Amino acid sequence: MSISDLKKELNQSKQIEVIYVEKSKAKENWLTEESPANVRDGKIYVLDDLPDENKLQAEAHELGHLYVEQLGVLKFDPEYGEPIDYLKLELNNALSHRFIIDILNEKFNISSDYHLHLRRKGIDNTKEILQDNDEYEKEILFGLGLKLFDISITIPDTEEEIEKIIHFNKDVSLAYEAAKTYLMQMKLDMPSEEQRQIIGNFLEKLGLSLEHLS
Repeated sequence: MSISDLKKELNQSKQIEVIYVEKSKAKENWLTEESPANVRDGKIYVLDDLPDENKLQAEAHELGHLYVEQLGVLKFDPEYGEPIDYLKLELNNALSHRFIIDILNEKFNISSDYHLHLRRKGIDNTKEILQDNDEYEKEILFGLGLKLFDISITIPDTEEEIEKIIHFNKDVSLAYEAAKTYLMQMKLDMPSEEQRQIIGNFLEKLGLSLEHLS
């Protein structure tokens, strides 16, 4: 199996458009060095100047997001403008990344090494953010906690380092610990109502609800 097989399976239910973005247009398409690909409105955007293998893995990862959504994993649509949108983005990642990585590897023989490399670099970036003494909205801090949770469960040897970083900020720590308690209960074949219950319990620990994400 390969990325073409992954596209074929997805195209049975929807036509997938992949757009390769010039570096000069990266910012307007919400692409960065740490996040060189994304999926918005059913279209996949990938930085065009990546090395071929990295570009393939980045594209496959975004196809993986669409694949697990097709399998029934809940997704919340960020609009890339408000702090709550960052929380939605990292919640989507926390809900889906471990399933995506396993599916790409086991079913389609596609590595996630590039994705994991970028996420590992995200530990230092997050540490710098939490040490810069700036004030951030709670939703941003909750998103950072989710990001660290996601990294810890997809790259297990980072957990010890992350456990130290989360204590830099109580809101980051709150989201991280709540995610460990609730989001680890998620399963790929779980009915949507059970997923919503788990996510609702997680959000309640943060003083939020599903209505905040709608």
